[in-house]
Amino acid sequence: MIQRVESISWGRVNIDPPPFDLTDRDKKLIKTLETTHYLTAWQIAQLFWQGNLENAKSRLKRLAKKNQIKKNWLRTGDPLSVAFYSANSTSAVPELQALKIMTGNMIYVRLPEAVREHCSWITRNANPFTASFSMDNEEHYVVVARNYPMEIYNLAFELRWAGDKKILFIAPDEDMLEEAKEFLEPLDLNVLILIDATLISSSI
Repeated sequence: MIQRVESISWGRVNIDPPPFDLTDRDKKLIKTLETTHYLTAWQIAQLFWQGNLENAKSRLKRLAKKNQIKKNWLRTGDPLSVAFYSANSTSAVPELQALKIMTGNMIYVRLPEAVREHCSWITRNANPFTASFSMDNEEHYVVVARNYPMEIYNLAFELRWAGDKKILFIAPDEDMLEEAKEFLEPLDLNVLILIDATLISSSI
């Protein structure tokens, strides 16, 4: 018996995409993003790809496309925005705060791997600390200055109650380093002042 066909629907067959399997490195990367909140591709390459930026970018692109992590953009005033990455669970913050946190995370990137694994890194709100961590059985606090009017003065004002906390203070250039010394010295703080560019090639 031949049955009459009332209609024929033409179109694509819906096929579920294959599951996306996370590697052990992917899982460690996501966990690190949950801890540090924001990292650039360069920082991630140093941590997980032995500095191979192209391999890091390739995997980050795939992870972001599969919604395993978030890719964000930082407007810097340049023609091109700067990309950075965060865990899906990380809330958005103002750009200046994100920039300070990423700069402070250079300390994390430059810690020896054995120290990173046990340093209990905590990301803070950048007012004034961007992070704190343990090293050599002592707590350290990270402060980041950017090139903004009254920046050093405001940070010094916030730090006047820091007491004997061990502080790593990151300045953007030599001029602000000297300004930081001028404002922080009278406070008698336990502080080490660094220039952020030196963190690209130096270990803590």
